[in-house]
Amino acid sequence: MVQDAIATKKQIRHKVILVGLLCLFVANLPVFAAEPQSAENAPAAPPPDLELLSRGKPVFPAMWNAYRPIPLPPVDSSNGPKVSRYVQQRKLSLSLSEFLQLVVENNLAVQAARYNYLIAQVDLLRARSGQAARGVPGAPLPPALFAGAIGAGVGNISNVGNQGTGGTAISASARQVFGGPRGIADPTLSINTSWDRVVDPLNSTRVAGTSTVAINSAVLQTRFQQQLPFGTSYSISFNMQRQMTTQTRILFNPAYTSFFSVDFYQPLLNGAGRAFTKRFVSVAENDRRIAYQAFHGDLGTVLVAAADTYLDFLASRERQRLAERALALAETIHQSTQQRIEIGSLAPSDLVTAQLQVATSRRDLIVAQTNTQLLEVRLKSLITKAIGPDTAAIQFEPTD
Repeated sequence: MVQDAIATKKQIRHKVILVGLLCLFVANLPVFAAEPQSAENAPAAPPPDLELLSRGKPVFPAMWNAYRPIPLPPVDSSNGPKVSRYVQQRKLSLSLSEFLQLVVENNLAVQAARYNYLIAQVDLLRARSGQAARGVPGAPLPPALFAGAIGAGVGNISNVGNQGTGGTAISASARQVFGGPRGIADPTLSINTSWDRVVDPLNSTRVAGTSTVAINSAVLQTRFQQQLPFGTSYSISFNMQRQMTTQTRILFNPAYTSFFSVDFYQPLLNGAGRAFTKRFVSVAENDRRIAYQAFHGDLGTVLVAAADTYLDFLASRERQRLAERALALAETIHQSTQQRIEIGSLAPSDLVTAQLQVATSRRDLIVAQTNTQLLEVRLKSLITKAIGPDTAAIQFEPTD
């Protein structure tokens, strides 16, 4: 009989292990089924789902999905498709409006500013769970409200208790009941299980009927808790214990003890009301609005700077043309001076002045060409994510 019981327990243990491995495989089925793809053949990453970032993954039917990270697509380092459309005969001809459209599509500063809004969405999801908001860049948090708020929230999670699972005793004192806020906005289920075996050798067999007492104990402790929007919090606890001993003079073997409780907590003044429990959510929603407006402010700043660079490039090209004309005029004057010196109408010292003017004009032309080339590179960097050899060889040609 003992061997049959041991064999049955082994079979049950093997089945439990098999079911656990099966659940693990089902939970990670996309990971096992996924095949590695090269960067060239990998499909384009979809845009981030803003609604998913604000509400989170559903808990049912796959509960483990709610605890998995939400993947965000990486920044695409390749240039957008619009850049190649405007390239004609090795020239990038763009008007000011077309240039600004490419800035919005390919500028890395604009793409980096978009992530602040995504951070604000996730921060709002965190605040709705009952935790303190972390804030986003450019949105200051109230120091009085968020002093030491890292890890804090509108409530707290109470651990499972040991009521009904300890040793029993007869006491003349009544049990005192203490209540406090339990849980956070997201419902929490806590489960604690344990199994232990204690063996005590005895010096007498009169009390226990045996020289060695072995006690097997199995404990289950559970608690479900949540805080509601108006400050009300509740918790439901259920504990159970099973003990079996080798003593011969025990009335109930195995012995079962259980405990069940339902607790409600409603503050009347401190912590009562929807405004108090949603204070972090209100701040997170304001931060999301601030992040939205800050993105448009950053976008406007980038566009203004890009438009100024475009206009500076036009002005630099005009200065280069003027420098070219000034050099041509200085060379003409130099040739005329040489001819007049040969016929004797001018002194030879006037040739030095003409040569100085030619050298000055060449210097001004080199400076103008350098400034124009630097502005051209800057314009290309504003509308492309990576300047390669092909992009560097293309000449920028403004049409305005």
